[in-house]
Amino acid sequence: MCSAGSHEYSKGEHGYFELARPTSPALTIQSTSSEFAHIQESGGKRVYDVYLRPWLKAQGAARVLDAGCGLGVGVVAALNDGFDAVGTDVRSVADLWCQNGRSPDEFTVADVTELPFADAVFDAAMALGVMEHVGTQTGQLTLAMDWRDKRAAFAKELERVVRPGGRILIACPNKRFPIDIQHGPTDELSPAPFRNRLFKRFGVNVHQTWGAYHLVSYSDLYRWYGRQRVRPLPLAGYFGYAALERPGVPRSIGRGARAWVEHMPVRLRGTPLNPYVLAEITV
Repeated sequence: MCSAGSHEYSKGEHGYFELARPTSPALTIQSTSSEFAHIQESGGKRVYDVYLRPWLKAQGAARVLDAGCGLGVGVVAALNDGFDAVGTDVRSVADLWCQNGRSPDEFTVADVTELPFADAVFDAAMALGVMEHVGTQTGQLTLAMDWRDKRAAFAKELERVVRPGGRILIACPNKRFPIDIQHGPTDELSPAPFRNRLFKRFGVNVHQTWGAYHLVSYSDLYRWYGRQRVRPLPLAGYFGYAALERPGVPRSIGRGARAWVEHMPVRLRGTPLNPYVLAEITV
């Protein structure tokens, strides 16, 4: 058992340390279905090989944090490449870690708004498809009352645990772009019948681009970190485009979307014309 301040932490049933307060949503949220875990497993290694490994090497990174690592495919790949990599996620994901033989030495249950690491211990931190789930009631899309505070806290924690001069990588569908192909339009708490019909017919989620919505925009990153420290990255190579092959998505739209993503002008990366937020933040 380990402790921090007045809190004591122990290992869960699968042997992974649970470094979160007893009241933390990280201990109760059911965020990863078996279907999504399969998607992570099949696509995670490709993303690492094509995009993340080159990015980490370009930073000269040695110690790496994957905050909200899901199944942990990227963490395992980074470890195999010689990086000192650590993954964190919610308790429900620990079942999948155990099933896939993930070591308790490299994987920890934690609350990303209170990361259990000292200041400036990582060269790079990644939050890939995570920020949009922080501050939600179920881990999906229904926002909690304090969602803005939770996201700002996560952004600050990522900055705190990365050394000065290190980098943070954040990825999420762009709230300012009206179409999302990675998330459905509903969850059990927020029905959206019209958008759900569109999703079933065309395979895409058409959503609002203003107000309270669970996705993240470049404006959010600029508010948390300052515009001068945020660098929108190219999307080419990051995606496998499997979502564009869903039933209902016209082939012409799929081809057009892929061409736009692969060849988007640099000046448009940080705008509402970019369907995805993929940004490097300098600490």
